[in-house]
Amino acid sequence: MNNMVLVEDFAASAAELLHRAAEIATREHKDLLYGLSGRPLDSRKVARHLYATAQHLRADGTGVNLGDALQAVADEIGTSDTYRAAVMSMELLIRAATGAPTACYEAWAETATTDEAQGLLAVAVAFARRHIG
Repeated sequence: MNNMVLVEDFAASAAELLHRAAEIATREHKDLLYGLSGRPLDSRKVARHLYATAQHLRADGTGVNLGDALQAVADEIGTSDTYRAAVMSMELLIRAATGAPTACYEAWAETATTDEAQGLLAVAVAFARRHIG
């Protein structure tokens, strides 16, 4: 499935993607309650990490480097817990959009446009608010 279909999926059917991603997380017993530190995840902090990543990409203007933006935000305002939860959120949503059994946001982002990355991040913010912590 090409990235253009993905961005349309992210924009047009966010509610369905949120539901499917939550189902995948539940079915596979993904831990959306605790971070790598063993501390409880805070949905607001994870959502803020994802939102700040989107802002960083907009401000960068040099193209899509989602991994660098996500790490820069972790270094500035996030933690390894919010970073990992943000990654998990995006990868669950990519899987929900594509039907793939696995997904790596970095591999997906290699061919994504800035608009596609922004679409993914927007839905990931909503996912974090509803399903993390």
